[in-house]
Amino acid sequence: MEKIKEIYQTYNYDMFNFMQGNRGINQKKIKRMTKRLQALQESGNMPFLVIRVANTLKEGVYNILDGQHTYIVLKSLGMPINFYICPNEGIKEVRAINSDMSNWSIWDYVVSNADTGNQNYKKLLKLKDQYPDFCQKELFVALALNKYRATKTNKKDVIKDGSFNFKNYYQVLKTLDQLSDFKFIKGVKYNNYMFIRAMLYFLSYRGYDHERMVEQLKKYPHFIRGISVQDYINQLLERYNKRYKDHEKLSLYKLQQQYENIINK
Repeated sequence: MEKIKEIYQTYNYDMFNFMQGNRGINQKKIKRMTKRLQALQESGNMPFLVIRVANTLKEGVYNILDGQHTYIVLKSLGMPINFYICPNEGIKEVRAINSDMSNWSIWDYVVSNADTGNQNYKKLLKLKDQYPDFCQKELFVALALNKYRATKTNKKDVIKDGSFNFKNYYQVLKTLDQLSDFKFIKGVKYNNYMFIRAMLYFLSYRGYDHERMVEQLKKYPHFIRGISVQDYINQLLERYNKRYKDHEKLSLYKLQQQYENIINK
């Protein structure tokens, strides 16, 4: 049997750094792990946990590649840190491994790339603070990729591999500002994800008149809570077309056709 990695153990917690660009700490996960390991420790069934680290420029100090949460919990419990060293690995390898393991969300990649100084990702990350009412982070990614159905896009690798270029930044800001114009509606919140998805059909339409939509919704602000995006599209169409002549009315077919062209391009 061949020895592949040598495992070390230490109580010197200052030997370890959190790597810049690695995924953020999940406090809920910390609490779950702490509770579980405390119970295992008391029962005498403590598992052998190992973290993966890499050398830093400072001798005797290591960046944590994998096992940030494990390190925090073991430290809080006063337990030793078991670790093995991967001297030639860095943040690129961390992202690649976690991509294969599917335990990083698309937003984790946004945060990671922003942390390493990439301005395109910093702009995308900043949207969360600029528009706190829109809690769906996937919405920001979808808008940034010109793909309003984020879960169906095949361009997520652009976010993951670090090559994302936020070319439509100002258009995204405009879209989010326009969505914010509907804070007054009733029966459903303006930041309801299905309502937003419905509005994106209109905002992507070339002939859409935003001032008219705002004016019409102020006249008819009450919405019936829908169970689908289509429900909200129908309610919005009814208001938008009210008092329009037939040849001026926006048809559902045209609306859907232009929207599909955008997300499938």
